[in-house]
Amino acid sequence: TITRSTTTITTITTSTSTITVSTSTATTTTTTTTSTPCAAGEYLDGSTCTECEEGFDSRDPQGPACLPTANYSLSSLPDPSHTAVSDGYGIARFSISLAALPDEVFEGTLNWQIDMKDSADSLFSDLACDSKWHRVQEGAEVILTFSELSADCTLKISAGNSSIARVGFLGVAVTLVETDTILKEWQFPVEVIFPRTELFSADPSLARDPIVLDAHPISAGTFHSTLTVYQTDAFTSEKTVLIYRTGELAFIEHRIAEEGFNVTASRALLSESTDPENMTAVQHNLSDSVEVISSSAGLTRFSVSLLTCSHCILHVWSTLVVADDSRRLAEQQIVHQAEPILIEVLSSTTCSFVDCSQLPNKVLRTDADNVTENNTEMCCVDACSVFDCSRTPHMAVRTDAPSIPGSSSEECCQQLCSGFNCPQSLVLRADAENIFGDSAETCCQEYKENLSTTGEPAAATTMSSEGGEDAAAEVVPRLSLLCLLLVLLREG
Repeated sequence: TITRSTTTITTITTSTSTITVSTSTATTTTTTTTSTPCAAGEYLDGSTCTECEEGFDSRDPQGPACLPTANYSLSSLPDPSHTAVSDGYGIARFSISLAALPDEVFEGTLNWQIDMKDSADSLFSDLACDSKWHRVQEGAEVILTFSELSADCTLKISAGNSSIARVGFLGVAVTLVETDTILKEWQFPVEVIFPRTELFSADPSLARDPIVLDAHPISAGTFHSTLTVYQTDAFTSEKTVLIYRTGELAFIEHRIAEEGFNVTASRALLSESTDPENMTAVQHNLSDSVEVISSSAGLTRFSVSLLTCSHCILHVWSTLVVADDSRRLAEQQIVHQAEPILIEVLSSTTCSFVDCSQLPNKVLRTDADNVTENNTEMCCVDACSVFDCSRTPHMAVRTDAPSIPGSSSEECCQQLCSGFNCPQSLVLRADAENIFGDSAETCCQEYKENLSTTGEPAAATTMSSEGGEDAAAEVVPRLSLLCLLLVLLREG
């Protein structure tokens, strides 16, 4: 405390005398108070320095409380847990349970950080993957497509026969925000298995199992692509009847539904099996004769020289070059198999290619595929239309006789209803001699006698939709007359 007192003396002089006046000023008092600071690890509780509890520290010795240290907070933090599953259609769902962090610690602010890489050494090299995760109440989650697992959150590919796995490491860390320092880290091996059937929308080259064809690894898939066969190399008129002679060229278009691929025809086989993996069924490898006519985004057009193969399956593969190199998977060439098609490649000397249409009442013989001739005399035979079926009672030439080869009643004739015996209570149709059939349903009709208002027998009516009332009326009088004759004979 400092006290100051001030006195002022004033002298006044006149012509006769001098007068001295003494005046005292007010006293001013100033008081200053000082104290000793709290020691490290203490905080000021009112006017008393109080020591922080174990695991806590005081950032400000004059502060009102202690803060937990980072080490103390992490020592009681439960370990994170995670799940990783394939969610269908080439989508993976990841989730992590994360405990709540304290709002503030002695050293600063704590934060969770997440990363996913194909190797443990690469974890937390950047923050790109962390930004993909959505923080939720009890942790974090992210949904990524199969393709996105090649980008910021990277998992490598491990291919199996019926599935493809994405494998790598999931890293979870607690960092100190102020210094961007990792204080504690967890690493989890992670694997997500995708059935190949789910992967078409992600990448069609992965949708089917790999097979080996002439020691070249390929991905064989019958998925969302079309194989169209044309008449000529103009590719304007589609060929619907796939029958060829040996040595003929087939003109084929292979179109891919998936965008982003340049397509080039590369391989072709003729096989007795629809299974491209059944190499023992392969009859001819036509790959050397494949000649690409055009190749562009989404489709390729080519020709292939065919060899004799009866009732065979044509398998075609095209090479797909990904238009965007960033989407290339594992730097592997992609080969895609088209939907196989049935094709007939006959010997150039068989009767199958002989035209009999210019000869009246002649058609191609039924075994034309197996007859090694190419002249009408040997390959064309009589059609059923020239066969006489009248030699057999109640038989007539079949309706399709002009296009059917044959020389016997078994091949060319059909039974008429006139030769059918109707069961009791049914009668033949009136037009039975002109109707083919061998059943009651086709050949017979019901009848019923009624009396007219005059007492005379009325015309019979039929229950059949085809016979008609007139036919029944004609039959009933004849039956009545027959019955009368029988009665007279019996009486006689």
